[in-house]
Amino acid sequence: MKINKQIVNLLRKRKEMVVRDLLGTEGLGLIVASTGGGCEKNVDSLEQIDEILYTLQFLEHEELIKEISSDNHVIYHIGDCLKDDLKKDEIMHLILTQEILEKYYNRKFAVQIAFFNFTDYWLPFLKYKTEKQRKEIINFWLPIGVAILVSVLTAIFNKIWCSCN
Repeated sequence: MKINKQIVNLLRKRKEMVVRDLLGTEGLGLIVASTGGGCEKNVDSLEQIDEILYTLQFLEHEELIKEISSDNHVIYHIGDCLKDDLKKDEIMHLILTQEILEKYYNRKFAVQIAFFNFTDYWLPFLKYKTEKQRKEIINFWLPIGVAILVSVLTAIFNKIWCSCN
């Protein structure tokens, strides 16, 4: 699963926000109350909500965001917000997504200092990575880069000294 950059950017702008606002009209506009009760059908798929919930779980696990409060607002059933009807094989997926959404929906999160290092990095392929992930990537590519550089420089120096004799 990948990080939802829209959620990360919304958190970066606001510094703190309730998850229902991130998903509602102040954020992505996915779970929005309709005038007749229930919610508008703005969610394309369960995977869209899963990606957002995964992002929040990841950020919380890595201690990039911290819960500062929670309250008890009415939570909509995610099945009512889907644009398309569910297939029979998606019912279990819906139940699991609803359970996780209920844990996060009314929680208010604030970003930690390390969050800004997570979102701002001068190398684009290391942006939205934790320090641990960056070190793993660098430790993987550094020996490969050194090996290639050594072979190229060896060939260049051999060409220079061999042509001088």
